[in-house]
Amino acid sequence: MLNSTVEIFSAYLEIEPPNYMEVYASLARQKQKRILQRLLEKPSLQECAARQFEEGVITDTINYLSCLERFDAKRARELLNRVIEDIGIRSIDAKMLEHSFQEIALLLQNMRQIDAEVATQVVGMMDLQQYITRVEEQHIQSIFQLVQMLKEISPMLGHTLLISIPREALLMHTTVSNLLSVLRQLHELEYPPTLLKQFVEALDIDELVTQYEYGQRTNLAHLYQIVKALKDNCPLYANSFWRSSLWNFCSRGQRASNMNLVRQLIEVMRELELPLVYIEHFIAMIGIEWSCRKLKKRIFSTSIGCYLCATRVSPAMASAVLDALSPGELATLCLAKEVSISAIEQFNKVSSKPFWQQFLGQFTPQDMAAIFKRSPLGGNR
Repeated sequence: MLNSTVEIFSAYLEIEPPNYMEVYASLARQKQKRILQRLLEKPSLQECAARQFEEGVITDTINYLSCLERFDAKRARELLNRVIEDIGIRSIDAKMLEHSFQEIALLLQNMRQIDAEVATQVVGMMDLQQYITRVEEQHIQSIFQLVQMLKEISPMLGHTLLISIPREALLMHTTVSNLLSVLRQLHELEYPPTLLKQFVEALDIDELVTQYEYGQRTNLAHLYQIVKALKDNCPLYANSFWRSSLWNFCSRGQRASNMNLVRQLIEVMRELELPLVYIEHFIAMIGIEWSCRKLKKRIFSTSIGCYLCATRVSPAMASAVLDALSPGELATLCLAKEVSISAIEQFNKVSSKPFWQQFLGQFTPQDMAAIFKRSPLGGNR
């Protein structure tokens, strides 16, 4: 059965069909390794493929040689060098321009795998200006893929292409849904900090906020990630974006997903030096009732950390949250969670004196003895 299948494929490939590479690609997709190997290792079929290299599609040529390299690396290098001799590097570069950046990146990756020296020669002859003029018509991820591949083959050339990408092209391709990815990849590709700051400053705040409001990921966790990334590159821009987006977001009655996120949001607002009214509005949006429910459910270290943060910007609000819990409820919660003395001491920092005294009065001597017993060094750590 295997021999007859190979014979049928061989007969078809020997007539040198224009779609010869699709035959090999289809077998690879179907994981027909034995048939693929028999066809690729057949000298007569190698010559059939080679005769189509000059007039054929360059991606088909390199894809074929990449398949061959898996089974016969030496022969793949020989045929690649034959391509160079027959059509020349400049012709290869010209043929590459007929394809998308993503296809070119894959082509160069395969070529480097076959023969790194040849890949370096091809890259060295590339006309970067022609690639720069095509940036606007490419997908942003394809642009980054090509830059990354060029940097791996020729770091200087890859960096040159990266910094030559018009800022307007980057802005055109950047939306609120891919902003985090764009910033991350620019960092990974070592985009100069000055250019990165200029890029962030040029983003249209109103457009991003509008996209965010009507997008699918309208939650505070995603908003926090965006602002944190913007702050790391341009604090002033992050401040403006945060003001616009948070105010609109809060007006829609959204909730944070957990107490740790609340703490992080308050901290980033303080770091950006937002007016107190924004922070108080956010804390009010969270709601005392919601905060009490989360306090009962979450780990004490997270909850207390959040309220220590809140009390620095709005002591009255933090105290109101604890006052919404009766001293008895809070004491019962502490006993159920088997907290340490250090955790209990933290409530003194976020509660009124009467609340604190009533709270302590809920514990029996036996309760306090048990708390001290499970507290390292008497709760001093």
